[in-house]
Formats: sequence, structure tokens, C-alpha cells
Amino acid sequence: MRKFLTLLAIIAISASTFAQKEVTKFMGIPVDGSPTEMVKKLKAKGFKTDEKFMQPIKQGLIDWDGPEVLTGRFNGEKVLLGLLVEQNKVWRICISDKNTRDETQIKIRFNTLVRQFENNDKYLYFYEQTIADDEDISYQMTVNKKQYEAIFAQKGEDGTIDEKRVVWFCISQRSDGYLIDMFYENEYNRADGSDL
Repeated sequence: MRKFLTLLAIIAISASTFAQKEVTKFMGIPVDGSPTEMVKKLKAKGFKTDEKFMQPIKQGLIDWDGPEVLTGRFNGEKVLLGLLVEQNKVWRICISDKNTRDETQIKIRFNTLVRQFENNDKYLYFYEQTIADDEDISYQMTVNKKQYEAIFAQKGEDGTIDEKRVVWFCISQRSDGYLIDMFYENEYNRADGSDL
């Protein structure tokens, strides 16, 4: 009987371990679960509701169906942070620089981020590029519709690679300059057409 119970316990542990899938993490927080819980966890990390950004949403001037937009610091930068939700589960965390930069500064910021990810053992690149000092990104983005982006897979605790744990960033152009938009994605929660 004792061997039977031990065997049953091993099977139960193995089954629960196998059934659990590891998801992308942002600042150690799994990109998963309800938006309410995610906002609580992010606020515990020091993020706060961005009242200035939320005001036009509350007044109905901006159409926004996501949870509140947060502000705080990430990787040494002031950022805005939003969540994308599918069936009440977070599938993407969007992080945008709060302050814009000129063309030279954004090239430096982009290339620095690429090197930081390359040198971090938690990531493996899918697609990455650096920007040459003499590249005219304004011309390339406006005329040639070029996108500057880098895509990385976040490794699991055991070092495994899963294409559903994606982190990527790109340069976005605004009227007053450029900024980095970064995305931590849990593709397990993303809409996959199964509810069509």
C-alpha cells in the first residue's frame, strides 16, 4: 500500500509539473492572469496609475478598453505601461518611453538595448539589428517604411526556449521625436482564432 501511495504521489507531481507551462515574465511577474491582479503586482513594484493619461479616457475622449495605464521606472527609464487582455487574461505588457529623444539619442538607446539583451543569459535573439551611426532613420522610416525592431525569446527557468515567450522592442516616431516601445508577450493567452 505504501509503494502504491508513493507511486500515486510521484504521478500526481509529474502530471502537475508537466501541465504547467512557463510563461514570459516582466520584472519577475508572470505575464498571465487577470488584469486586476497584474496591476496590483505592478503597483507593488512601484508603478502608479498615470492620472494625466487616464483623464481623457475617463472623460470618454479616448477609446480605451484596457485596464488603467501605469507609470514608473523600468531599466533606468521613465515609462508608461499598459496591458493587453484576451478573455480576462493578460497576454501582453506594453512599455513605452515617457520622454522622446532625437535621432542620435534613439539610435544609442536602441543599440544599448540590443546589447543588454544579447548579454543577458535569460534571452536568445530571434531577430535583432543594430543601427549604424550614419543611418538616417527619419528618412528610412518615412520614405522606405523601414521598421527598427529586435525580437528575443525569454528562456525558461531550465534554459529551454519557447517561441511563445517573446520580448521585442521597436522605435516609434512621434511628432516631437522618437521613443522605444517594448512588449513582453505570453503567446499562450493571445487570441488564436479558437473562438471564431
